[in-house]
Amino acid sequence: MKAIIALVVLIVIAVVVLVFTSGQSSIAINPQVKTIGVTTPVSVQVTNPHGVRYVKAVLEQNGAMYPLFEQTSVC
Repeated sequence: MKAIIALVVLIVIAVVVLVFTSGQSSIAINPQVKTIGVTTPVSVQVTNPHGVRYVKAVLEQNGAMYPLFEQTSVC
C-alpha cells in the first residue's frame, strides 16, 4: 500500500514539474506593429524549449475577438 501511495505522489510531482517547466513559451513580434489594417503584415515567432504544439492568434477590438490564425502541430 505504501508503494502505491509513493508511486502516486511521484506521478503527481512529475506532472507538476512538467506543467511548470513547459509553460515558458516566448513570443517575439519583430518589427513592432503600431497599427493594424487589413493588409498589415505581422511577423511572430513563438518558441518553447519543449516545442510548440498549439498556436492561436486573435485580434481584440472593443471587446470583440476576431480569429486570425490557428495551428496545431502533431508530434
